[in-house]
Amino acid sequence: MCPFPEAELEGLVAALADNRDGEALRLLNVVSAEAAEQALEALRGVKDPQIRLAIPPLAVARLGKEAAPLLEELALKDRHPDVRDFALDHLLQIAPDRASRFWRPLRKRLKTADEYDAELAGWRLYQLRDPLLGEELPPALSRWPVTDYIHKSFQVLTWCIEGDTSEIEARVRNHDHDLVRWLVGAARRLNRDDL
Repeated sequence: MCPFPEAELEGLVAALADNRDGEALRLLNVVSAEAAEQALEALRGVKDPQIRLAIPPLAVARLGKEAAPLLEELALKDRHPDVRDFALDHLLQIAPDRASRFWRPLRKRLKTADEYDAELAGWRLYQLRDPLLGEELPPALSRWPVTDYIHKSFQVLTWCIEGDTSEIEARVRNHDHDLVRWLVGAARRLNRDDL
């Protein structure tokens, strides 16, 4: 990659980070693809995750399929779970064949002490059709108190893995308010619009 002049790169990164008026894509479109990639790569170092969340859609819009390596790196290594998950969403839009590369890292996240990150990982593994999720989920489920929200989420996920649509359907029809958040997502993932 030919280096973009340092001062210009810093200016572009600052403008992208500021992006108050939605001009980021316009800015990226007036520079070469190489410079755009450098600027997006430099944005990965910005501390604020809200700014890093702008990278995936900008990368796809400006670089297309060439954004795959950048998005994969972001999805695997960013320090914030929302950024990793958003990058993975965008990566799968342009390179769905890379899904299996994420099974192992997501299984690790399933075992993390961070409930939010573990929950994202569990549902993402289900979406990516990880063949080992059925084995990995019970130990993860047992780590959380039954009253904890992640335990409830993983219970619904277990029903999805087992294909137990009758349990999901019964709880939706009985208005199980404790599980409604996950039941609605499960019904959508199981293509059950009738619930």
